[in-house]
Amino acid sequence: MTVGSAAWIAAVRARESERPDRLFHDPYARALAGDAGFAMMARSEAAAGGRPNPFIPVRVRWFDDLTLAAIPPASHVVLLGAGLDTRPFRLDVPAGIEWFEVDQPAVLAAKDEQLAGATPRCRRHTVGADLRDDWVSPLLEAGYDGSAPTLWLAEGLFFYLTEAMIVDLLRRARELSGSGSSFAADVIGTAGLDGPAMRAYRDYCTRN
Repeated sequence: MTVGSAAWIAAVRARESERPDRLFHDPYARALAGDAGFAMMARSEAAAGGRPNPFIPVRVRWFDDLTLAAIPPASHVVLLGAGLDTRPFRLDVPAGIEWFEVDQPAVLAAKDEQLAGATPRCRRHTVGADLRDDWVSPLLEAGYDGSAPTLWLAEGLFFYLTEAMIVDLLRRARELSGSGSSFAADVIGTAGLDGPAMRAYRDYCTRN
């Protein structure tokens, strides 16, 4: 995930957090999004007909609930393509959880700069790595225990990967997972991507 696309998702989280009937509260999202994130959100929604995307807030809440339900028994969490996610700071997770965020070094550095005054609620580890390359070695070097029960999270990630990359990622995660581990991801089918309602948004992504 790029800093730009991560800022866009943060802007969506910020807007949802400020609704009176919000699905979740992310107090860090507005600062992480910045003006660039809100501008990108506005452009993407204009390209999709001017309507807010209701899917992303629902997805965030779904992954929130799943995470809290999975730990324990999971003692490790690995967030692949972490972007500007803030769950280690905003969710009520046990302090002993080992939380690993894997993404491009530039994305993680931008997030850490904005969150410099915030304290994570668990043991957070950033892993600067490209998921198209070797991300396993940096993960292990960051202290990941391949025998531990692990919750793997791939939120909004598979959309950006080829089928071969997804299969390889799942294989590697399985090899690194202890007993009781689980893998959660959201998937958009070909029928949905190729539908008329997505045409304007696909054109926008192609241009950006």
